[in-house]
Amino acid sequence: HLMGMIAARRGEHEAALDWARQAIALDGNIARFHHALGSLLQDGGSVNQAIVSYRQALRLRPRYAEALNDLGTAYFQKGDVEGAIQCYGKAVAIDPGHEVAHANLAAAHRRRHDYARAHKHLMRELRCRLAAWPGRLRQKIFLMASGGKTSLGPDELGRLARAHFDAEEWDLAEQYSREAIRR
Repeated sequence: HLMGMIAARRGEHEAALDWARQAIALDGNIARFHHALGSLLQDGGSVNQAIVSYRQALRLRPRYAEALNDLGTAYFQKGDVEGAIQCYGKAVAIDPGHEVAHANLAAAHRRRHDYARAHKHLMRELRCRLAAWPGRLRQKIFLMASGGKTSLGPDELGRLARAHFDAEEWDLAEQYSREAIRR
């Protein structure tokens, strides 16, 4: 499996496929091997075969958010927007911080002209990305993206206050705590 990943990074697609298939031949009960094969197949344009590999990964590990996200992408590539939305939705239900699945959900909802849901998932993607950034920068970027107005509810404000507290940013922690109490 590791050799396949190395070959893929080097651009040796056929070698990567061979390594992935060998890994599955050695132990076909490991979901990440099937997922890796699916990713390689999809990258090579074999979307239908990739779907088979992703489904096998999910049979072995049903709560595999990455495989669900990639299966959704394969469906999206085939034009099955509803199937893609189902997969992306399951991925974010398993891992609410899966920023790529939120971005993919936004794209799928845009394709359906459901701009309200697309916006909701774009904002969630942004929150996921910002959660890892230093506090003041995180705050400035969020305020810029939201037009200077926070549309966060009390629970989200409380979590943001906690994140600033954990980062020892006392003034921001206090600011968000007070705002959470007001709401």
